[in-house]
Amino acid sequence: MAAHIGKTFFPSGNAAVQLVRAYAVFGTRFLVRPLGGLVLGAYADRFGRKKALVLTIWLMVAGTFLLAVIPGRRHPSDAVPLPVERSADRRGRAGRSSP
Repeated sequence: MAAHIGKTFFPSGNAAVQLVRAYAVFGTRFLVRPLGGLVLGAYADRFGRKKALVLTIWLMVAGTFLLAVIPGRRHPSDAVPLPVERSADRRGRAGRSSP
């Protein structure tokens, strides 16, 4: 998985550099995880463990979904999300609608 992520998001041409960069991204979780524990721990104290668990699951779902839909560096034209594209299209249609 790290090799695929490195190839998709860090196209440097050197496979070793791609792999090191992908592992560096994975390594950031060791820095962010305690901060998430503090924030979600405070949330759980205030709103309950069940709501904190549901929030944690939704955050993991959102992160996995974003990893799946964010285009790699090779496809910059795909960077505009479909809802933004559709809203721009609707605004354009509103300007040229006939009476």
